[in-house]
Amino acid sequence: MNRQGALRLAQLAKHLAEGKLGHAVFNFGIWNGDIDSQTLSSVVTPHVCGTQGCAVGEAPILWPFDWTFDLGGKPLLTKYLSESDSGWAGNYSVSLTSAADWFDLTVDEADQLFAPHAEEMGRYYFWGGPVLTSNASKEAVVNNLIQFIRHEGYDPDELMEAK
Repeated sequence: MNRQGALRLAQLAKHLAEGKLGHAVFNFGIWNGDIDSQTLSSVVTPHVCGTQGCAVGEAPILWPFDWTFDLGGKPLLTKYLSESDSGWAGNYSVSLTSAADWFDLTVDEADQLFAPHAEEMGRYYFWGGPVLTSNASKEAVVNNLIQFIRHEGYDPDELMEAK
């Protein structure tokens, strides 16, 4: 990961930590969606910015000139809009591919940082961060981002203060 990617990860971590989110509810299990008023469960609602979303779901709010939501509500880099109909960019979800590009990560690193993995609960990633499930708190996601930044050789505190 280059310095620009580390800076962006730090900006996202700071945004999440400060709690001034674009979504009313942080939900690590959904990119961007709504809450069904009858069942209070998560639903993906096309054509809207949902009331709940995950870390990557905040990217279009933090970086609106580079990121957007497609018509299905998925967050993605604007350069992938033409591929959003299928929901895939190559072999990976367009949202995950966008995150990998934006933060200068491999797709596997992006997947480990931004997607829940219930089947691996209780395990740890190579940088020391725990595997997160869909019910992970934003604080747990922030801690994983900070650990990853530090593992990559950058000072997260310094980056969070950078403009």
